Amino acid sequence: MLDRMHSWSHRHLALIKSTLAAAIPLHILQVLNPLIGFLDELERIMARFFWGTLGDKRKTHWISWRQICMPVEEGGLGIRRFREVAVAFWFKLWWRLLAEV
Repeated sequence: MLDRMHSWSHRHLALIKSTLAAAIPLHILQVLNPLIGFLDELERIMARFFWGTLGDKRKTHWISWRQICMPVEEGGLGIRRFREVAVAFWFKLWWRLLAEV
């Protein structure tokens, strides 16, 4: 993810939502149950990209990442949290296993 992000210019919300928050991690989350620390690190990478942080330079965060991850109807940007997505896929997998029995 880091290599792909460095090739983009900053503040492209569509890239965050379509690629970083959807396409890349969803394939991983469908088949694995990653550690919470790994999911937190992925979110940290997305947040740094969103804020335009490069290396050790920190920019001002005018709104918290938690608020950004809220639904659009509630004032957020609709970016889903990886923990919630992982739990949803885990329940989906269990549902499929139970439904086939």
